[in-house]
Amino acid sequence: MQNNVDLEVKKMSIKSLKDIIEQQKKEEEEEQIFDPEEQVKEYRELVEKLYSLSISSIEDLIKEDLIKVSREKINIYEESLGEYEIDSLILSINSKKIKFVPAGTMLIGSKGRVDVFGPFGSEKFMLIMKGVKSPSDLIKIRVKVAGSSGDVEPKKESRKKPTLDDWEWKTMPSDNRWMKFDDVNSDTITSIITRMING
Repeated sequence: MQNNVDLEVKKMSIKSLKDIIEQQKKEEEEEQIFDPEEQVKEYRELVEKLYSLSISSIEDLIKEDLIKVSREKINIYEESLGEYEIDSLILSINSKKIKFVPAGTMLIGSKGRVDVFGPFGSEKFMLIMKGVKSPSDLIKIRVKVAGSSGDVEPKKESRKKPTLDDWEWKTMPSDNRWMKFDDVNSDTITSIITRMING
């Protein structure tokens, strides 16, 4: 009788071990092998989406020749990616210039940033994971009290590689208004351009 019980326990242990090994294998296969070229390519594509939205937001003014649009190649160096080339976007409005300057992609809590500089200040656009509403959403704090019954580690979240559609541009004001990320749309773009040239 005892031998049958021992055999059942052993089968359950092997089954549990097999399940754990298979789950870890699946997670490892889903984890992305870091590819610098792919990171740069994705960043360029996402920056291009921001530029397209910005240009379409002021399209009528461009057609009326009130705003001129140009590009300028810049080089960015990031330790894990090396040096790469990317376009900055320049809006010329009368004698004033507004520059959209990519700042890089390997940033904590973000897939990338574009800084906007104008005569009356600067602002930042950040690529944030969809669903994140404020800077506090980027930080998770866990407190573990030794000896308490809550010492069990939480289940490890599955790490699946985000796609380009999982990221969205948000504005990150450079002043004390930074309580939440604002959506980037035609209204926020025209608002930023107005602040940049008019203070």
